[in-house]
Amino acid sequence: MKFDFLTRVCHIYKSCFKILKYVNDYDDGDIFDDTGKTDAILWNLSIIGEAASQILKAYPEVVSDFPEIPWSDMRTTRNRIMHGYDTLDIDNVRDTVRDDLPPLLPQLKKIIQSANKATGPA
Repeated sequence: MKFDFLTRVCHIYKSCFKILKYVNDYDDGDIFDDTGKTDAILWNLSIIGEAASQILKAYPEVVSDFPEIPWSDMRTTRNRIMHGYDTLDIDNVRDTVRDDLPPLLPQLKKIIQSANKATGPA
């Protein structure tokens, strides 16, 4: 199945949303002490990075139209998780989740809404 850029942006949005929901719903200490939740967060960060990587390759016009989105950073995070899993610094992951994901959601929503206005709902 071939995905268009909007589908990939929706994948990024949904994965960000899931991660933030895991964190916001967790009230039992540090979520990163829970191996299952940590795995879920890392999996969704990997989806974010892979979708961003595909957008970078196939849709450079989208990347240049939305320079405020950290496309390359998302890809780098995915590569770090996948290829550096044995030396991954969970504090860096925590910082990414806390500092980088919350402002990303409204930016992604803006892309989705603007694409839907231009083409109709996805």
